[in-house]
Amino acid sequence: MNSIETLAFTTEPEASIPPTDTRLWVLLEKAKNLPYGIANLPHPVQRWLASAATVSPHCRLHLISQRFPHRHGLTCFICISRECQSLLYRFHFIAYEHLTRLDFASLLLGHPCYRSFLSPAPLYLTNLTTASRAFTQLSSQAEVWQITDLSIPCIIYLPDGLLYSPSHPDDYWHIWSAHQHQRIYLPCYRGRSCHSAATQRAENLLRQISQNDYMHAFQLYYEQGDRHIDFSEPRKGLLHCLDLVLEGTTHHLRGYSRQYLPRLLQRE
Repeated sequence: MNSIETLAFTTEPEASIPPTDTRLWVLLEKAKNLPYGIANLPHPVQRWLASAATVSPHCRLHLISQRFPHRHGLTCFICISRECQSLLYRFHFIAYEHLTRLDFASLLLGHPCYRSFLSPAPLYLTNLTTASRAFTQLSSQAEVWQITDLSIPCIIYLPDGLLYSPSHPDDYWHIWSAHQHQRIYLPCYRGRSCHSAATQRAENLLRQISQNDYMHAFQLYYEQGDRHIDFSEPRKGLLHCLDLVLEGTTHHLRGYSRQYLPRLLQRE
């Protein structure tokens, strides 16, 4: 039988890997006196976290913190991230052990008993590299948390799982402003965390081609490995087909075409 530590680390992501194929986010506020690392959490909590991988293999666990914490107790966010109808739950607790009462399976099924914990406000996650600018630019407009164990410079918008790589101080404001209108800020957009790396790249390329920045414009329709990916655009009744080629570590566009969706899949 695996040890508790092994079970916990099966769901702890590599710090340098961008979020991909992530449909379930479990974000625990780091207690002030807790050493870094999920393995330092109480053993019952490690078992509870390990159960998340059993319920959803596409999960990602992180310890998070705020620059100026001002609350008594700790916060846990559980986010179900998908192309549409994503959900963000917020739980407040005094001790980590209290979290073990939460049932991941019921949360994923949208059980009514958790409805009162749904957060109406979105969340911005940042890493140490982008934290200073993110807190300065966004904290007056939105809730910003820092991921303590992620080394890649990025901004993650939850619950929709939108990934950005801001390179200019003004990017943070543009990202926030676009989201107020259900838009995506294309200049530094990377993709959705619920998609694979190839699908993230394909959606990014499609948005560059179409210049369509509506947040929910495209839905993954068909995926053949990492070389052929189709997206539907129900509002326009279109199917976008992209052929990719891998050069080094980056996917490039080899071919693109579009056609009309079958009538039943078109949205009036």
